[in-house]
Amino acid sequence: MKAYKTTRDLPVEKRLKATAGRLLAVLNPAAAARVYQQPFTRELKYHERLLRNARQHQAIEERDHETLHQFLIDYWSSPFSQEFFTTFTHRFEELFLRFHTDIVVNLAKQLAALPEHQEVNLVEVGCGDGKVLEYLANQLPRVKHLTGLDLSEEEIAKCRERYPSRERMAFTAEDVFDWLEANSDTALVFFTNGGVLEYFTRRQLERLFVLLRSRPHPTWIALTETLALDHCLDREPETFPYGKELAFSHNYSALLIESGFQEVWRRDRPTKAGEENHPTRWLQMIAATTAVTSNTNAGNQSAKPSTPPQPLS
Repeated sequence: MKAYKTTRDLPVEKRLKATAGRLLAVLNPAAAARVYQQPFTRELKYHERLLRNARQHQAIEERDHETLHQFLIDYWSSPFSQEFFTTFTHRFEELFLRFHTDIVVNLAKQLAALPEHQEVNLVEVGCGDGKVLEYLANQLPRVKHLTGLDLSEEEIAKCRERYPSRERMAFTAEDVFDWLEANSDTALVFFTNGGVLEYFTRRQLERLFVLLRSRPHPTWIALTETLALDHCLDREPETFPYGKELAFSHNYSALLIESGFQEVWRRDRPTKAGEENHPTRWLQMIAATTAVTSNTNAGNQSAKPSTPPQPLS
């Protein structure tokens, strides 16, 4: 999946549909307005899908990421989201356990260097079925309490039924900004897995990272996100829409450094054969506040930043 840096990067078929959709919007602005309000949460007829395509094309052309974000919100509020959870029920076993657990090993090294009296909590944003959070609870005994956040109340309800007796774990359908504002009294690991922040706009990410950086206690950000295959992190600090969903390929390294974090571990790699969902490229990173990295690296040589692989160009 490559980035849509301009509308010329879109497939020819989508550009043709957008042209037809723009003409329809002129002829029937009322229908266009209805589609823009609910682009996914109601079943659309063919001409309405053309209208949706035209609006997405216009948003890419104008770099209107707010509109694309609203479409993504509507997408994940639609039946498509439950279809995703149903289709990829084995993501934990086939993707996380096979390819993505090294980030937990490196995170454990960071936490091991903390003073024993330092309390650490963890929040996973976009926790889905809760399997990754349970794995983190088992692998990170240094973490006192783990919270799974997800916007899907249905998934949160299932998690509460699935893990009723895990004392260190809790699940809540809550906005991440509200949760962070209400939970600022301990050291924190902010964790994402499988592509979560790609649904945030750049402005939201900047706000999120600044909020995390301003916490009075040590903070780590550990993320596993997808990127556009041709997004060069060395030369392109911008954010680009990409993929079928028109999610966002962010330059997480640049955003975290701008927010005052220091990168302590990174893996930037193309998809391996057999990986579920084939996003084409994964970025895994751990970043921490500067004071945290100074203290932990002084006491734990293995936690020093590794040399990241060269970004794909």
